[in-house]
Amino acid sequence: MVISDTNLPAYIVDRCKQIIELISVVNKDLMKAIAKIGNLISESDKRVILRNLSRIMDIRIINLEVDTGRLIFFYYSPIALEQVKQELWRIGYPIRHFKFLSTLSPNMQNEGRGETTLA
Repeated sequence: MVISDTNLPAYIVDRCKQIIELISVVNKDLMKAIAKIGNLISESDKRVILRNLSRIMDIRIINLEVDTGRLIFFYYSPIALEQVKQELWRIGYPIRHFKFLSTLSPNMQNEGRGETTLA
């Protein structure tokens, strides 16, 4: 559906277009990382990790799986990524493995394209 094809008032259509443009600008700088976390055993561990990482303003946590220890998140800067690493190490859940996904990838959901892996 194209926004201009709707029966909405013009001011709403214009506002929607502005919001869509803003979202595309914000997402351009977004990067995705997948981390394998050590010592993650229980739901209690998960709550501690989510609570502490939620204090870092420039990241957005997508998922944290207790059974696999996999943390998926978006970050806006290398500084934010470093803050995640430091905070996880500080609270006793060190990162064992990292996978960075490039924003140049046409489909960021596809974990196999544009990736860089670090141990």
